[in-house]
Amino acid sequence: MRLKIFTAPTMAQAMAQVRRELGEDAIIVSSQRVPKGRGFRITAALESEGEAGLAAPAGPGRGEAVDSIRQTLAYHGIAGDLAERLLKTVEALDLADPVMPLAGAIEASFSFAPLPERLGERPFAFIGTPGSGKTTMVAKLAARAVIAGRPVRVITTDTIRAGAVAQLGAIARVLKLELGEAKTPADLTREVKALAAGTLTFIDTQAANPYDPETTAPLRSFIEAAEAEAVLVHPAGTEVRESAEVAEIFARLGATRLVATRVDAARRLGGLLAGADAAGLMFSEVSASAKIAGGLKPLSPLLLARLLFTGDLPAPSAAAPDKPSRGRTSHSEAVT
Repeated sequence: MRLKIFTAPTMAQAMAQVRRELGEDAIIVSSQRVPKGRGFRITAALESEGEAGLAAPAGPGRGEAVDSIRQTLAYHGIAGDLAERLLKTVEALDLADPVMPLAGAIEASFSFAPLPERLGERPFAFIGTPGSGKTTMVAKLAARAVIAGRPVRVITTDTIRAGAVAQLGAIARVLKLELGEAKTPADLTREVKALAAGTLTFIDTQAANPYDPETTAPLRSFIEAAEAEAVLVHPAGTEVRESAEVAEIFARLGATRLVATRVDAARRLGGLLAGADAAGLMFSEVSASAKIAGGLKPLSPLLLARLLFTGDLPAPSAAAPDKPSRGRTSHSEAVT
């Protein structure tokens, strides 16, 4: 079965693309509004010549793959409409290996936008709850830019928390970077305006309690002062409903992307998918190590599917200590 994704400003235009490229026999697998007013996305499928259709009995390999994916989603706490959408797409793909159809289903349901390694139009402000890993994420991204030879500037607005400036300042010195400090939104505006052209800019913000306007209101002021694109730093292992609610609040503050942290310290990743789905956030990066120089990768549908099945980021480094598998056997045990 041939599967393709179509995006257009309106649903009618997206449907017209489907009919034009796949014909009147195309099957609509899923349709949804793209986050942040970017139009509509339709995932459509077309049966290859000789196929019996979706209602045909699945072969042993395909049936096992669908069952494995269903168990995997349940293990990670992914249920309701999101699980149904993913499984509907999975069932349209005639593949025996469960990782690839799950990756295809994830691609049909989510957007992916890794952080650029060159200067974009705006600085990036990293926001999140206390302990989410914002400072470490900023340090990792700065280190990646330095290694790649990109001009980079790190600015912190987290000037109240004890030791926050000293922590990031120590990392900046190792990277031979000067750390910018902004105690007020006006300070941040001046810091950003003083940047040399072509400088990739990462802003570490003070942690915010999403349920406390006294912490979210100042955060919004800093984001607006820098004219920054806000990136939600979200730790793995957070309860699914809580993740969805928190992500929606930070999206209202301006977050457009989600970077996942602490993947190495969590067994269930459903909160990451629930948060991105509820808030319409684009998946960006994933971190699976506290080490500044490692464990950071751009997220892709295939990488996220592999994480759901195995829990490990593929890397050329030494093997990590043994830990319980997130594969099909453990999923079966977890949901029985």
